[in-house]
Amino acid sequence: MILVPELYARPRAELLAAAAELGLGLRPHLEHDELVAELVHAHLAAGDEVWTEGVLSARPEGFGFLRLVAADFAESAADAYVGPRQLRALNLQNGHVVRGPVRAPKGDERYLALARAASVQGVPVEGAADTAPFASRTQVAPHRPIALGEGSSYASLSAGSPWRFGQRALVHVPRAFNATAWLRELADTLAAANPRARVWLCLLDQRPDALATARDGDAVTVVGASFAAPPRRQVDIAELALDAATREVERGADVVLLLDSLTALTHAVARSAAPSGAWIQPGLDAHAVLAAKRLLAAARQTGEGGSLTVVATLREDGDELDRAIARELGPTSDLDVRPAQDGTRDEG
Repeated sequence: MILVPELYARPRAELLAAAAELGLGLRPHLEHDELVAELVHAHLAAGDEVWTEGVLSARPEGFGFLRLVAADFAESAADAYVGPRQLRALNLQNGHVVRGPVRAPKGDERYLALARAASVQGVPVEGAADTAPFASRTQVAPHRPIALGEGSSYASLSAGSPWRFGQRALVHVPRAFNATAWLRELADTLAAANPRARVWLCLLDQRPDALATARDGDAVTVVGASFAAPPRRQVDIAELALDAATREVERGADVVLLLDSLTALTHAVARSAAPSGAWIQPGLDAHAVLAAKRLLAAARQTGEGGSLTVVATLREDGDELDRAIARELGPTSDLDVRPAQDGTRDEG
């Protein structure tokens, strides 16, 4: 069986070698996702079984696509189309991880298509229908402690106030501080100290080299966008990461979502959405902070099991817009962290 995400993860040289073995006459200068799609089409034409697994990006028109985590949820030629009938039959929502066989396009179709859903969130579809939606779950006070790694450089973060599953923590950082590296190391620490928890790291408006470094390792799921990505793309990544995290909570998982940064997310919304006419201050639309507030408000411990913990950076010493964003979002936290300049300790 051929699995699309595994194909996508292979180096380009290996994909080209596989294409040569299949006798494909490839067009020059194919992008990585196009090369993967060509291989998938060749395997399907040869009668091979090809499966995919991706995070559902549902469209308002009633259909959706399975986006690959390895592609940072970006639209790609290797995505699988999911039709309206499949969405309705299984009540599939934005962020669901769906796995199943794919088929080649028929007639005027342009995309690979999901032939059937074999599992949703790792559970056979027969057992997926009785899952209570995230919004309808009972929210209870966070009470279960999060381990920060005894003896690790992050252990002191819980000295003033213990960390608990279901809280929202704001990491207040100066602009010059390497928040991405600090948050990546924290993500690794959380994954090692809490092996049953799922840890997501969402990075926005990043240097490409910083993104590449953050992807090292398998314990943490990393998605992100470079500073060259359009603002709408930055927003879409954050929203789909949040929805994917909430779908895992619906299955009873403890999920920790780390985001760098709320400041970048708010700027991206401000640059991509139509103005509402209400202003926090000149240059900052009142609706621009809603995406960040939705992300923070999603943090919770549920009475039915499962929790979402949000840890997000907030830059405080930038221009007046950054300071206004910090003033709007600052009062929403359960925990406030101010890393020392060596990036290891909590200064209170």
